[in-house]
Amino acid sequence: MASPASLVILVCALLLTEVFATINTIDEAYGFRKADTIFIILIAGVSQLPGLVIAFRRWKKNSVAAIPMLFGAYIIALTGSAVYAKYAFDGTADLMKASGHMHFIGVPILHCVFAVVIYVACGIVSMALTLLWNPRRRDEQSHALEPAAGLVSNVQPSPPAQ
Repeated sequence: MASPASLVILVCALLLTEVFATINTIDEAYGFRKADTIFIILIAGVSQLPGLVIAFRRWKKNSVAAIPMLFGAYIIALTGSAVYAKYAFDGTADLMKASGHMHFIGVPILHCVFAVVIYVACGIVSMALTLLWNPRRRDEQSHALEPAAGLVSNVQPSPPAQ
């Protein structure tokens, strides 16, 4: 069984993203209702949730094919934390009703699109690894090419017809 280190790292990255989103929302979300503020904070980490499932599966099954997916989960977690850190420590916007607040909705949507692209690319690589390096599949193919043991050795040549 693999160690749960990747799961712990991804959970920490998700929590860090949520903390940065909370700082940013509190800093700039004047005029939002509490429900809107909580929704904005929660959607910040939506793109990182599949990474937690991937890391949990890798921890329980120790599958080599999950490594590209785990790599993609790391990329998504790090970019999410970095983007929200930039907005959290950027300061407040000059005008509270300006388009500078589009990142509340725009960043999570763009990060989810980025996550889908990364997960699809890593999924294709993972499927290729599964098809190319699956030891059970190679064993089945090599056994299919060998003649059956009992069929060939028990056949006696028939005497020539007179």
